[in-house]
Amino acid sequence: MNHSFPANPSVEAQQDAAWKNLVLAFLSYHPPATMNPWLRNALGDLVQGFFATSQDQTMQGLLNALDARYNVTGLIDGVSLATIRNSAANQATTMPQQQPQLFHPPQPTQPAALQYAFTNAPTMPPAPSLPNLPLPPPPRPPFATQQPTRGRCFPPNLNRSVTIKWRQNDWAYVCDLCGHTHPDRGDFGRHMMIGALRSGFKIVSADPENDRHWYAVDEAGNEYMGDIVACTRNKEKGGKRVQVPHPPPCGPRIVAFERPRRQRARIAAETKANAAKSRKQKNEETGKDKDHREGAQE
Repeated sequence: MNHSFPANPSVEAQQDAAWKNLVLAFLSYHPPATMNPWLRNALGDLVQGFFATSQDQTMQGLLNALDARYNVTGLIDGVSLATIRNSAANQATTMPQQQPQLFHPPQPTQPAALQYAFTNAPTMPPAPSLPNLPLPPPPRPPFATQQPTRGRCFPPNLNRSVTIKWRQNDWAYVCDLCGHTHPDRGDFGRHMMIGALRSGFKIVSADPENDRHWYAVDEAGNEYMGDIVACTRNKEKGGKRVQVPHPPPCGPRIVAFERPRRQRARIAAETKANAAKSRKQKNEETGKDKDHREGAQE
């Protein structure tokens, strides 16, 4: 190699030992995965320190160890690096390469456990004797779960007949919860199922000529009853029945249930109206163009 060597052997030995310790410490404390620009610069400074050593086979082996672990290309002169790599390859064919022994961080030592000596072995006090208490009585057998009682309000010997037509304007069913009236039996049933939360509500008796009460059951078998009244009509409305909002507690439930359907109906109506308006405008524009062409031809 074309590098000058230190003349004093003692200085060479000191520089070799110092650089060897630095290389082994770097190899031990910095895995390749932790390499960053700062460590790369420190590695470059460490590699340049090789030229201050004796550059013998041991020093070249340390440099090759750095190159194999971190790839020092670009941190040292290319010709010198190639020469050192070739020398290492030639040595590998003649003798096994000696791997440098890496430093390992010192492991913390734990203090030895203190030894205690007893003149007299300690004795444990005897366990206190418990009095013979009587055993608790056995638990009582669980009772059968009682089924919820069904609501009963039908009079005895109820005549189960409905004389009111499904759709009529003479009589109205009165909700026993909110007091709202419905002349249509289907509307009244939906009112009771949605507003009164009575699933499977069904009228089983309604005969206003003999009894001004309606009687109904739900799917759980509960019984309900309410009033039947004559329909009232508003003369100012042309004899039509006046529609009033559903009062609570049924009203808010019905409104919440009907809101999505009404929103969809409103959107559909607006879409239909916009489509009709668009067609009308298109037809008007087509008619104007036709009139313009006919006028131009004349």
